[in-house]
Amino acid sequence: MANWTLETHDLDRLGFTNLSALYGALGARPIPGLSERGGALSLSWPDRAWLAEGAAPDPEELSLIEAARAGQDLRLPLWQPPTPEQAAALAEAGYAVTTTQVAMSLRLDPEQRWPPSPDVARVEEPELLTWSAALSTAFGYLFDPAAARRLQADPRAELHAARREGELAGTAVLFVTDEVAGIHWVGVVPAHRRRGVARRLMHALLERARARGCRWVTLQASAAGLPLYESLGFVAGATVRTYRRLARRSS
Repeated sequence: MANWTLETHDLDRLGFTNLSALYGALGARPIPGLSERGGALSLSWPDRAWLAEGAAPDPEELSLIEAARAGQDLRLPLWQPPTPEQAAALAEAGYAVTTTQVAMSLRLDPEQRWPPSPDVARVEEPELLTWSAALSTAFGYLFDPAAARRLQADPRAELHAARREGELAGTAVLFVTDEVAGIHWVGVVPAHRRRGVARRLMHALLERARARGCRWVTLQASAAGLPLYESLGFVAGATVRTYRRLARRSS
């Protein structure tokens, strides 16, 4: 990392590398035939496949990805825009953009202290099912509790929960690679939104990143989260488009 100039593309690389390591912790493995391209594939949830630096697959590479997860629900997060040929191959295979996020980064000041968040704490083993259910409610899709258990056992990961009025109101994951802290799955249960829960989660995570000696923090922001992250000093980078193909039903 010392050799990087940390221009925008380098900051994007920090975020991509951290996210790839997170998916690796959840069981992702190299794609057969694409190891030289840095290809990796989730064997189960979260059903992702990607190439090095989030490049779009060409038609032959897409065929190899398809063969590795034939007929199953699959998502391809692209950190680089596809060429016309790549876009045509994705469309032909039934992929379409379902989510768009912005890669963001923040350089941590080791002297800065973030406001205390007494209602945010690390998640303990007995809370994993409740935490996973809250995350599922916040994001509107099923978060596999097995993934929470994997992360809980990984020293690079910290699972955090925010509480409000005695209820688990928000979720987040901190995942550390080298001097980079990736922030993932910052979600707030609908009944507790617009009450500052996400901001308190972020303050706690940023303080933990500083305490762990990280120099950079990365995340991928939805449109709804952008104002919060910008107010905390995060800078926008690449647009991340996730292409999704639904599982094909047998006729």
